[in-house]
Amino acid sequence: MLESTSLAENGTVLIISGKRCRIADLSFSDLEHRLATGQAYTKSGSGRNRVMGYRNGVMTRLGDLEASVWETLIRDLIHRSSEDALLQGLIAWAADNCPWLHTKSEIEQYALELHSSRIFETPKWAGYSDFNRKYRPETLKGDTNEHSQEIP
Repeated sequence: MLESTSLAENGTVLIISGKRCRIADLSFSDLEHRLATGQAYTKSGSGRNRVMGYRNGVMTRLGDLEASVWETLIRDLIHRSSEDALLQGLIAWAADNCPWLHTKSEIEQYALELHSSRIFETPKWAGYSDFNRKYRPETLKGDTNEHSQEIP
């Protein structure tokens, strides 16, 4: 995995779907996890001797990124945005509220997906009040939506 400080500071450029993108210019909307992608491919051989592989990816506004590349980029963006504590809060929230996630890896992946979509800024999210009350209480002060009315 690349050092998070090296990605943006070196002026690294990615070429995604034929477009040049500077890593330092990427935003959460650029890297929002829209859906998971996958593609089988032949590694070697043919017929019954064929060896297959599988590529996991993430569809974003920029295009289809290989899953490990997306994870490196979103972690770097979270770090550059000083939202590491927020990610840890999403990890804790997912561990407590998502019983279908069993491993630490599944929980972290789901938290990254939630973070990339900025779910904590969406009042219609079922966990909006609980999560923001615990991890971002300043966002609920003066909020007039129906979810924040539950706050004592």
